[in-house]
Amino acid sequence: ATLAGASMTVLPLVLATDLGGLQALGPGQIGALFAGQACISVVGAVPAASLADKYGPATMIPPALLVYAAAFGALPFASAHSYEAVACAMALQACGSCLLGSAPSAAAVNAVPDKDRAAALAALRVCGDVGLLTGAAALGGVAAWAGTDAAFFCASFGLVASAARFRWAAPVS
Repeated sequence: ATLAGASMTVLPLVLATDLGGLQALGPGQIGALFAGQACISVVGAVPAASLADKYGPATMIPPALLVYAAAFGALPFASAHSYEAVACAMALQACGSCLLGSAPSAAAVNAVPDKDRAAALAALRVCGDVGLLTGAAALGGVAAWAGTDAAFFCASFGLVASAARFRWAAPVS
């Protein structure tokens, strides 16, 4: 929910309208930033999956969420500083995406008996879709009510809390 709200709702609006004193970016510039994230994801997906295979997918989830949290926590400061700082924060976000990658799916499959794997993946998918809906609405609401910086800080806090909860509550694979 937090990732969807921050990445897909608040971040594009911030880039297009409110960069803490910097001139708002145009569609081509915003597209280039997101394309840069995609490039990092393409290059980093296989090495990150290798780490998940080596250490276990459940082990990768908390650090990935913390990398995302750092990226979202840095965005208000980056957007007040320079375009390059925003690009670095978005690159850090892409690194978190690489680390997270397929880890939740692999962890869900590892946590259930073989006969329940499809159901586990379906449940994970449904939870993800609910998160897309609620995260966008919640963080969009926070941004409208308290500003985009508050939305990014809420996202960062939520990700740290999720990482901590997962670390201490999830089964280790």
